[in-house]
Amino acid sequence: MTPEDFKAWRKTMGFTQKDAGAALGITKWAIENYERGVRRDDGRPVVIPKTVALACSAIACRLEPWRADFSPEEPVSQFEGRYQPFQSPPRKR
Repeated sequence: MTPEDFKAWRKTMGFTQKDAGAALGITKWAIENYERGVRRDDGRPVVIPKTVALACSAIACRLEPWRADFSPEEPVSQFEGRYQPFQSPPRKR
């Protein structure tokens, strides 16, 4: 997830930076760093962790946190063909 993708997600969700931090369980300062792509204090690059990128997707899909007693309402086979599996981009040679 790029800083531009992250900011687009936040704006699409209608979140302020403070709201996005609360939704993701991280600070407003982390949100600012992710959107800027570099740390404010020393200019080092910031990589948005995969866990944060996945949490953004989960929030956008209105998923709730996982529970041990989770039971899908539809069998897994009902989802076949509805969702495209994630494919990593081809490696550069």
